[in-house]
Amino acid sequence: MLHIVLASDGSPASQAAAQWITRHFTPNEIRLTVLTVSSTTVPDWGPANFGPVPMTADALETQHWAKAQTDADALIHLVAAFHPQKVVIQADAVVPAIIRGAVQHQADVIVVGRHNRPDWHAWFLGSVARGLAEASPLPVWIIPPKTR
Repeated sequence: MLHIVLASDGSPASQAAAQWITRHFTPNEIRLTVLTVSSTTVPDWGPANFGPVPMTADALETQHWAKAQTDADALIHLVAAFHPQKVVIQADAVVPAIIRGAVQHQADVIVVGRHNRPDWHAWFLGSVARGLAEASPLPVWIIPPKTR
């Protein structure tokens, strides 16, 4: 049975990748793990000073963790028929964390959605899909965003 790790950031690109899985496989053909990375990095500019109360580094990390859990749960709902395993990892670097998680969970392939952003965006800010394709010892299936 093929074991797929779906790398998710809660974005529409992740949802498109999840929907692609549901269109191309049946629950008895694959084992599915939804993997989300929660950033432990506090921005260089320090604690978040948005809103009425400044946010400490610990509070920001807790907020990131809660968002990662929520993102994973939303995707789990889309692929519920596959009875996926949910994995949320705390890490500074997303790409190595996804690879490490996929290898530790003995995945056969990593599936990730591609954001529909300009090339300069990926060059300037990086691209998780590109990073996975370049660094992963496992095959990486990059699913394009939905087209109309």
